[in-house]
Amino acid sequence: MSSLVDKVRMERIIDSFPAAILQLLTGNHSFEFKRHTMLLEIQQKVNLYNETFARLRKTLSDVEVLRRENLDLTAANLQFKYLVTEREKVAPRGITSKLKGKEKEVRVERSDLTPPSGSDSGEGSGETRVNHPKSISIRSRGFLTGETGGQPQRLRVRTPGPGQEEGEEGELEVEMEVFSQGMEKTELCNKWHGPGGDGCPFGDQCRFAHGVEELRPVLRHPRYKTQVCRMHGTDTGCPYGHRCHFKHVGPGEFA
Repeated sequence: MSSLVDKVRMERIIDSFPAAILQLLTGNHSFEFKRHTMLLEIQQKVNLYNETFARLRKTLSDVEVLRRENLDLTAANLQFKYLVTEREKVAPRGITSKLKGKEKEVRVERSDLTPPSGSDSGEGSGETRVNHPKSISIRSRGFLTGETGGQPQRLRVRTPGPGQEEGEEGELEVEMEVFSQGMEKTELCNKWHGPGGDGCPFGDQCRFAHGVEELRPVLRHPRYKTQVCRMHGTDTGCPYGHRCHFKHVGPGEFA
């Protein structure tokens, strides 16, 4: 009799076992799993919000830095304009004229002065310092036409006579040949130190000019030397030196 009762109890336990497992899987366990999943998603969104907010703060900080730098650059630009204006008041004035027929403006100027060298003035026993131009530049709109083809051009330039101001009647008209940059005798030789000084080892074969008399005028862009060089005055300086097409404004320099 007892064995029959035990058998019935065992059958009841076996019958109820799958139901308990099902309750465990679909009941409290399922709720905890969903709760854990929701908390994980919320935490991920919180982390994303914090990361986005940190990036926004950094971006706003960068914008503020750029705004201050822009103000500093504006102030520096105003100072440069003031210095350029003051410089132009005391700098030698170029000679401006127009080409006949084409009405092209031409500006003749002496640019890129070398460090001063000693020369005897012939008056008294003292010495005077003179500045030799590295090159003689002529601004012309003909530079933009591309008609040079590597060959020199002939331009007619009006220059004021002795005691005349620019633009007055009676200006002298001079026809001159202009050359492209890099051609022979368009730049003063660095090894030439003047008559009687240490000569250039290349002598007459040198492709650079030995003295102002040999300098050939160079055809330049109409805006040549009309804007201030942004690299000049920095820690590294302008790598182009006197060959730069922009103004180098500084103490003791001619732009």
